[in-house]
Amino acid sequence: MNSRFFILTSLALTLAGIFGGLNEVPGLDSGDATLYQEPDSVVAMTLYQRALHYFRAGDIDRAFDRATEGLQYAMRSGHTPTELDILNLLADISVTEGHPGDAIPYSIRVAGILESKNDTAGWRAECLQLAGYYSLEEVYAKEGEYLRKAYELTDPADHEVKSMLMEALGEAAMKENMPDSAARCYQLMAEYAQRAGIDDTHAVVLQAEAWNAAGKYREALEANEALLQRFEAAGGERQMSSILNNTGFNYTRLGNYQAALDCYLEAIELGRKAGLPAAGMALLMTNTATCLHNMSQQKEALEYFGNAIALLEESDMPAEKSRIENMVALIHYHRGDLYNAGAFCRQSIESAVRADDRQKLSEAYLTYSRVLREGNDPVQALEFYEMYLSIRDSIELERRIREQELAGRHYELE
Repeated sequence: MNSRFFILTSLALTLAGIFGGLNEVPGLDSGDATLYQEPDSVVAMTLYQRALHYFRAGDIDRAFDRATEGLQYAMRSGHTPTELDILNLLADISVTEGHPGDAIPYSIRVAGILESKNDTAGWRAECLQLAGYYSLEEVYAKEGEYLRKAYELTDPADHEVKSMLMEALGEAAMKENMPDSAARCYQLMAEYAQRAGIDDTHAVVLQAEAWNAAGKYREALEANEALLQRFEAAGGERQMSSILNNTGFNYTRLGNYQAALDCYLEAIELGRKAGLPAAGMALLMTNTATCLHNMSQQKEALEYFGNAIALLEESDMPAEKSRIENMVALIHYHRGDLYNAGAFCRQSIESAVRADDRQKLSEAYLTYSRVLREGNDPVQALEFYEMYLSIRDSIELERRIREQELAGRHYELE
């Protein structure tokens, strides 16, 4: 890890006398050695001002050097205001350099000082700052820990802020792949919003999304049906179209395909009336087609898939277009229509290349290799299968490297 991460530990050791040389006069850019004849608090403030000047001028390295030097004098003098200023500046420097994790020890020190002074407002603000740093480093458990601390430090009567914090906690839980916990946070978010006299619709939307992610489709359905009633009463056709689509998804997951189809068809009708953009209509067409496919109504399914592909072309969304074309290719493949299966495979490959989406490209290669093998072209089938394997292995290697990097970073920061 960057040595700056351990700067506070080094400073503590320095102040304990393990490192010598504190009585030596460090050199200044200006050569003004007389500064060090001043009291430590004055030296600390002067060095902080110089560090701030360099930081604002974009000279990050010099700003860091002056700030760390000033921090030694601030800590030795016990001048807390200057120490806080310098710690905050060092955190800003770390973030500016693209290393939010290196800002964490400075921020923890700030939080500790504010806690010792019973500065509840400042302590809470610093907890939120720490939550932000951990979020940037994708250490979501620690993000949630500091968000909960900020929540505990919030005035019990401040329902609006508590609602906002519950939303942030829910988001952190979702990123940590804990949708059940997120759904409970969003429930509290809604309750606090109601107490604050503000609209809780957004909280209910988030609840539905969390329940879906948790696989709790009945709970998600209840939330979506409640939203549907609200938007219907308000005459919001566009919102109703979106919620009907979500409701259809819930019914699909629950195996009630006819109810799902009814929702999707009504969503399409309302979407057209509301002037839903082509991309939104493409999603509705795709979900309707998938539902019809599940109901073994292949002719109708292919018609809606065709509508979706045309809308995705209009919306310039080649990655999603590639995915749908690959789905259509598989439908034709399983029906024994190798001609159309091959045609849609080639379209899917072309769309994936245009989107520069390796995942979609690998999926299209795999489907095409199956079609070619079934069509008695083993040589080309093997070529496309090998191309599929090459991309798949590359993606998997990158995923593992990324996981290892994240695991290492989490270990360092936790």
